[in-house]
Amino acid sequence: MEYKDITKHPEILEYYEKGNQILETLGYTDHSTVHTKLVAARVL
Repeated sequence: MEYKDITKHPEILEYYEKGNQILETLGYTDHSTVHTKLVAARVL
């Protein structure tokens, strides 16, 4: 599975959404696919 497939996979997107809801409750900012792409670009 390639990265582009991961960011479009419905089940994985559900995890992103739920994680964002939890992080928002804790006072954190966006950790969606946009955030993930930025982090991945820096790591690679």
